[in-house]
Amino acid sequence: VEVGHYLRAVDQIPSLPMRVFLTAQIGLAGQRIEQLLRAKWVDFQDGLLWLVDGKGRGDPRTHIVPVPAWVAEQIERLRGLSDEWLFSIRGKKPIHPDSVTHAVGRISKKLLESGVVGASFSASDIRRTAETQLAALRVSKDIRTELLSHGRNSLIAGRYDHHQYLEEKREALDLWRNSLREWKKAQL
Repeated sequence: VEVGHYLRAVDQIPSLPMRVFLTAQIGLAGQRIEQLLRAKWVDFQDGLLWLVDGKGRGDPRTHIVPVPAWVAEQIERLRGLSDEWLFSIRGKKPIHPDSVTHAVGRISKKLLESGVVGASFSASDIRRTAETQLAALRVSKDIRTELLSHGRNSLIAGRYDHHQYLEEKREALDLWRNSLREWKKAQL
């Protein structure tokens, strides 16, 4: 239910780019903020978002995220605001991660003061919450690892398994969307 309060608060953000970014970030099950902010229009094609994952050991790798239609519709609302960046306030550069941190902090403060959440939360908590709730939805650890681009540091994952898990990610995101809808509708 707290996720529902967060989603309703995101809907109230006056800045369209920030509102769409926060919707996309939670709609894509908590993708890393910095990776999502670096996304360009050329990275968003045919229902897929190609992110560069520089986290972890070794060279950066491509992390492909299937974008559900409802998230793609939101992102498309930003087309024309920047020729390069998906998420840009002024068109010349992407939204700064600190702006996201502050926006989520304002939402947290508002929800805490109104008594609908029991503790403050930060932007990084969105990713952790998504991971936890996906586990509760019985999405396997392997699929969560692929969806959220966690470390693939085993020999099999790193050297032998080149499957992109797109259908499995789509299925997990469908489950996630259904939960988001229910939480958003929930009444206290």
